[in-house]
Amino acid sequence: MIKIKTASPEMASTLTQVVIDSKKYWGYSLEQMTQWISGLTITGQFIAQNHVYVGTHATDGNIILVYALVEIDQQWAELEHCWIRPEYIGQGYGRLLFSHMEQNFRNLGKKYLRIVSDPNAEGFYLAMGAVRDGTVISQESGRKLPLLRLTLN
Repeated sequence: MIKIKTASPEMASTLTQVVIDSKKYWGYSLEQMTQWISGLTITGQFIAQNHVYVGTHATDGNIILVYALVEIDQQWAELEHCWIRPEYIGQGYGRLLFSHMEQNFRNLGKKYLRIVSDPNAEGFYLAMGAVRDGTVISQESGRKLPLLRLTLN
């Protein structure tokens, strides 16, 4: 069981570690991870300026997931971060996170959610109702990443 709550800027280094551990799960090389470190880092300033949430384990209080919604304009928001510690992947926490995220997305009054997905996570987002909307080029690596859109009525 987990409890999802608003993140605080003091959690920045812990959240960054969750992100890095989760990204490593997909077998990326140290060179790739180093190249992407700026995009994987969550700062206290980022937390203070955006809608960042953490999921803590009910038993020990350890942070096991993090996600962030960034407002783009009146109709759009972007899912900037969406990560789960590797040892919790495949246990239903992703669906719980996504359900919580959808509710917060609705609370923001947005209609569309933009998701630039890691290729390994695209299937999850498609299963959650997102649709492919093209590709984007990663600023850090120059690789093509899936661009997804979720529309809420």
